[in-house]
Amino acid sequence: MRAHALFGARADFALFAGPLAVAALAVAAQRALGLGEEVGFGAWLLFVVGVDVAHVWSTLWVSALHEGQRRAHGALFACLAAALYLGGAALHAAVGSAGFWRLVAYVACFHFVRQQIGWVHLARARAGELDRSGARLDAAVVALAALEPLAYWHVHGRSFGWMIANDFVRLPPATLTIARAAFALLGAIFVVREARAALRGDLHLGKLAVVVSTALGWHLAIERWDSDFAFTAFNTMGHAAPYVWLVATRAEPGSLAGRASRSLVAMLVFLGALAACALAEEGLWEALVWGEHGFPEPPAWARSLAAAIVPLLVLPQLLHYALDAFLWRRAHRPSLREATSRSA
Repeated sequence: MRAHALFGARADFALFAGPLAVAALAVAAQRALGLGEEVGFGAWLLFVVGVDVAHVWSTLWVSALHEGQRRAHGALFACLAAALYLGGAALHAAVGSAGFWRLVAYVACFHFVRQQIGWVHLARARAGELDRSGARLDAAVVALAALEPLAYWHVHGRSFGWMIANDFVRLPPATLTIARAAFALLGAIFVVREARAALRGDLHLGKLAVVVSTALGWHLAIERWDSDFAFTAFNTMGHAAPYVWLVATRAEPGSLAGRASRSLVAMLVFLGALAACALAEEGLWEALVWGEHGFPEPPAWARSLAAAIVPLLVLPQLLHYALDAFLWRRAHRPSLREATSRSA
């Protein structure tokens, strides 16, 4: 039996199943302690700052802090940042805060779903699967694994928002019916095809890990519980953990991120650096925009300049989305190291 893994059998299990286990334990602990469904200070510090925002900053090590990428695309990175900021400021001024955050929420959803498709394509490449029809099926299945829970959210609503409350529009029930029917049909075809491949001696562990973890994690995060805490735990852990490892295995070998894939100490230092960047960013958000988690109300001058401040603070997130769509394309990643097959 040939087992085709993405990063290695043990690494794939740790990176795709491990985050779901951590999130499930966190939800169980939250409920056992009777702490409610809200994201308290500790959960915000761990999942939002330490995981979600921190992983955004890891993109630096495969862009601006990566010598090859900086030399080849440095001007593009700078122009992209300027364009995103100016576009964001114009949008915020035109449609206001609610409209701005609704658009950002949908861009984030697109990024999250697209990243799962990217994992599947990378796993296929590692396994030597090159057929286009199979690529389309795999991409559709993993996308529907995420889109079906999102359809549920748009039909039934949730007590929480992706970015802010009520940032998703409501859609008719037929939306969910169509999404579930498509997922059931294509999912059945996918299972039959993968079972046949296994009987021939090819077990696609990496691809199966992505598809199964996506279906399970998104269902639990959105449909199983109407809980901001559960959504935050599952959504951030499942999305960020494999991405940070990918960055570590693709970064320049001598960089902090590159050393992190070879040394536990370096990995802890790397994660600490990401957490420090995230904490600084979130501190500015709280001080100038939100005024939550123990921070005082933002000053009047910050509120009056929200159309300039908010697009600036959201810029790292938008750059992460844009660069994630650019850096991992085959035509633009020759200077990035290939993902290793080392086991975790």
